[in-house]
Amino acid sequence: MGTGRDLGRQLGAALREGTIPADNGRALANRFGDWLGADRSLEGPLRDLASRPRLRQALTSQGLARRRALSDLADELAQTYAPRVLGELLALLEAAFDEPALGPITPATAASPPPTSPAAGRGEPATGPRRRPAGPMLRDWAGWLGEGLRAIGPGMALAVAAAAVLSWLAGVLARTLPGPWSTSPGLFLASWILLAQGLTVGPLRRWRRRWTLDPVRSGEPRRAWVWASSPWIHLRNGEAVLNALVLLLILGPSSLSLREAVLRYALTALATTAAAALCARRMGLLSPRWQGATGAVSALLALPVVLGLLQRRELSFPLAAIAVPAWVPFLVVGALQLRWILPQQREDDDGEPGQRLLASAWWWGLVFGTAWALLTWGQAVIDGWLTAGG
Repeated sequence: MGTGRDLGRQLGAALREGTIPADNGRALANRFGDWLGADRSLEGPLRDLASRPRLRQALTSQGLARRRALSDLADELAQTYAPRVLGELLALLEAAFDEPALGPITPATAASPPPTSPAAGRGEPATGPRRRPAGPMLRDWAGWLGEGLRAIGPGMALAVAAAAVLSWLAGVLARTLPGPWSTSPGLFLASWILLAQGLTVGPLRRWRRRWTLDPVRSGEPRRAWVWASSPWIHLRNGEAVLNALVLLLILGPSSLSLREAVLRYALTALATTAAAALCARRMGLLSPRWQGATGAVSALLALPVVLGLLQRRELSFPLAAIAVPAWVPFLVVGALQLRWILPQQREDDDGEPGQRLLASAWWWGLVFGTAWALLTWGQAVIDGWLTAGG
């Protein structure tokens, strides 16, 4: 058990210093290789360990989420490795995360029959497996949610403050800028997004990843500023152009003031990103990226489509001499987003397609836009009842 424990101590020290590449399985495997030295007997298992999403989840989480990830990881390793290698890997994890014992569910223990109750020994009928009480389940979810909110809280607070400042600046610009930029929220937002994207073209392209959010950055207080920059930068140039065009279509003729439109856009982007980040942390995903106007655009498209279905009429966006039905850009954007989200784009993409969908800002934009439509429709129905009753 010496090699595994020594590696675990080095991993724990690097984790406390913040120098461990938690979001890069290949870099983590190379770090293990450096620590191994001349003894290469565990090189293969360590590379496999570094590639497992549960280890990366444990490296980027705390408390209950970390313990759950380590327990699941121990179970996975027990189904793969012989006792000697398994012992070294568990010793590594115990030393790295200061866990007293990681007892995996081995095939032997999983196959053993459950202990009989005293009632069964007396010939009384057994009650069968008991369901987990609702209280512990609720406490588990409440603990996970509280832990996740504490992790992303600094970034969310900074994003709210940035949204307020940007909204104020937009109001100032609306009073000073001549022309359509001060009267068309869609044109202003589209121009700002394309300008921000243009600043990251060419030599500055490598900065895009630093200005967009991922599960690791979302919970690091020293990188909380990324929450403020994330709504304006896209990793894909095509996605930036698409979102800018949709914002121009939806908000071009809007009666909203520029200040109000910027504030709503920033807060909607924040809400969809926060929900996606919490979902990714819950599932232990490390590959999702949350960037740009995707969440806000999704909510703005879902609202008229769902509201039109509830009101049994077709809502449209005016474009020059024609009216574009809301479901047309909704289907186009939805098809492109599913093409980007569901397939595995890179080797280090983790999770199943459904998990990647649930951890996307586009999905949560649909959820919030649908909820917004239901509230709008419900309020109209209630107002109609009150008017008829009066």
